Amino acid sequence: RYTAAFDDVYMVHLHRDFGGWINSLASQAFRHPDWKQRLRFFPHLKHREYSLYEKTVEKMPGLHLPFDDLFDRPVEDLARQLAALTGVPLPPVDWRAESYDMYGKIIPY
Repeated sequence: RYTAAFDDVYMVHLHRDFGGWINSLASQAFRHPDWKQRLRFFPHLKHREYSLYEKTVEKMPGLHLPFDDLFDRPVEDLARQLAALTGVPLPPVDWRAESYDMYGKIIPY
């Protein structure tokens, strides 16, 4: 559907181990203000969802990255990969002097 709405579409697929993924979902569900959302968290259904996502996404074009690479690798390497994917030249930016959106909060590198 994205390709029907936009001229250029580039996908970045993040791959995360199941344990990290389900822990993240659980923390979101259990902090949800609606108690019904907390009760509807079924881990066995989430495993099926995770497996289907991984199976489907592995065949899709785009940049495939391990989730931990967003935090463990030098930001300059990630910027180069994104520039190569999109064909947009890298701007002359000191990536470590910038601020970034981390889960809705702007923080310095």
